[in-house]
Amino acid sequence: MNILVLNAGSSSQKSCLYALEDQVLPEHAPDPLWEATIDWTARPNAGLMKVTANGVTQETELPTGDRPQALVKLLSTLTNGDTAILTSLSEIHGVGHRVVHGGDE
Repeated sequence: MNILVLNAGSSSQKSCLYALEDQVLPEHAPDPLWEATIDWTARPNAGLMKVTANGVTQETELPTGDRPQALVKLLSTLTNGDTAILTSLSEIHGVGHRVVHGGDE
């Protein structure tokens, strides 16, 4: 079972894909098959996308003006290029997003 975990924030996008062998969650998270980040503070007017999978790490500069398109680019690395580990996004069985709210509660 492939689980995609996303953590979108104002200054970064962090993403990992995990393969779970059983239908039961493990006590400790396994190493991810694929990891990707976009650091929106790395360069003026650009984000730095870093993707690691298959023993390969790629870095790409992305314009800051279109974050939805940047996420499309990030997710495309799951199925395209040297970091591809899936043949289709339909091989992802679940998606989780970590949401953190500031403040007193």
